[in-house]
Amino acid sequence: MNFFRLSGLIIAVLLSSVCLPATAGADPSAVRLAVPAEAKPGSIITVRVFVTHEGNNFFHFTDWVFVAVGETEIGRWEFAADRRPEDENFTREITYTVQGATTFHAQAHCNIHGSAGPAEATVRTPALTVSAAAPPSAVGGETGRSGPTPPASGGRRGLGLVVLALGIVNLLLAGFQVASGRRWIPVKIPVHRRTGQLLAVLALIHGLLAIFLNS
Repeated sequence: MNFFRLSGLIIAVLLSSVCLPATAGADPSAVRLAVPAEAKPGSIITVRVFVTHEGNNFFHFTDWVFVAVGETEIGRWEFAADRRPEDENFTREITYTVQGATTFHAQAHCNIHGSAGPAEATVRTPALTVSAAAPPSAVGGETGRSGPTPPASGGRRGLGLVVLALGIVNLLLAGFQVASGRRWIPVKIPVHRRTGQLLAVLALIHGLLAIFLNS
């Protein structure tokens, strides 16, 4: 019985000699973020995560680090006793394409003492520069005249109706050409040819009138 008690005492002393140096003065894993203060939308930036911690051995180490934008993680690094960070204080970085003002947050975790809490950093987008030249005055003057657009004259309204009618006629003629060409409507070849010529002339007139109307 004394042998087992002595063995347990020796094991406890050995474990204490290993664990106590690891935990003496130890603290939770903490992070600090470094990002550019400003970036244009669409630009690629580098986000650096600096992790600080006391202790990096088989029993005591930082076991995970992540960085996120909102609720979406954009980077995560996980460690284990046999895959520890290269040092107790280390850095990780990741690239990110900003689309506007963006706030990043990161956090690290110690396998024994937990986390010191999240860290945040924000990238702003440059303010839009407004031209110093003021637009022409909207009151009075030849160039600053404002108000409702005057109604179209009767002649232009009539011309618009002609353009509309020609468009309908051209559509019907085009349909007739397709139907007669596929023999859905049996017609003689000369009729089909003359209809195509008429369609070409009316389409030309229709186009010219539309250009004149919109000029």
